[in-house]
Amino acid sequence: MKILMKVLMSVVLFFALSNPCSAMIEITQVSKEFAEELGVQVRSKAAGPGRIWVGVEFKREGRFKYFDPDKYSRVEMHLMDGEKSLAEGGRTVVNAALHIWEPQSGTVGVGFYLARDQVAHVQVLIVVGSGLIPGGGFELELKDFIDLEKLDVVESSKSIQSKHPENPALPATSSR
Repeated sequence: MKILMKVLMSVVLFFALSNPCSAMIEITQVSKEFAEELGVQVRSKAAGPGRIWVGVEFKREGRFKYFDPDKYSRVEMHLMDGEKSLAEGGRTVVNAALHIWEPQSGTVGVGFYLARDQVAHVQVLIVVGSGLIPGGGFELELKDFIDLEKLDVVESSKSIQSKHPENPALPATSSR
């Protein structure tokens, strides 16, 4: 009887105390429109031949209210093998935690450089909380936010302007 009571009590305690694992998070794919609702801004600019700089910023409000790097919140960059996202079961080739800074009080920012030909394979994942705190993961596929053709236009116009300050058709002159 004592053994049966111990087993029964163990089963009851197991189910009573079990909750979702803190290692599991719900990942939400973020479109450009949803990013606007969330207040997420993705910026990019040409950073030399074959490279771009990507910056992501958001405010600690709304769905990001509980974002706290000291309590398991983080921003990651994922380089995927193929076209599938994390939410679709894609395979991560490289996963890097990004350095977080505060451009202004209450705002979170991250930035990184990226090879232009990898934009279609890179995602940014914003993780809020530890699984026990509300939030989850917010996945941004960079190909939905970065228009490489616009970056090409800006980069080529900058290189033309850098040739000569008064006349872009002339080569740059060196002052000695």
